[in-house]
Amino acid sequence: MIIALFLDIMKRITVLLLGLFLACNFFAIARQDSPQQQPLYSANVVKIKLSQDAVNRAQLPNNAYETREKTNFNELDQLFALNGIKSITRAHIAAKDQKWVQDTGFDRWFLVHLNGIKSVE
Repeated sequence: MIIALFLDIMKRITVLLLGLFLACNFFAIARQDSPQQQPLYSANVVKIKLSQDAVNRAQLPNNAYETREKTNFNELDQLFALNGIKSITRAHIAAKDQKWVQDTGFDRWFLVHLNGIKSVE
């Protein structure tokens, strides 16, 4: 009698777990939509590498992904205004190996954001 009751409880637990498993899989099925066309590049962001002189003379963002609208470096700000650039952002986090940073200029990479009037093309 006890064994029959135990087997009945085990069957119910098994059916319940199987039902939960199937229900979870039913809702986890991904939709098979057609793939959307992704642009090959950003139309309003350009990555540039500034010279060491420009980095030293300009007031550029110091932290990763920090953004500034003006650099207080007249020549650079004039180029920004001429080309429709609205802001500049530091492109990378700081690297630990300072010798490598100095050798490669890794800290001189910035993202310039266009205002939409002109495009990258």
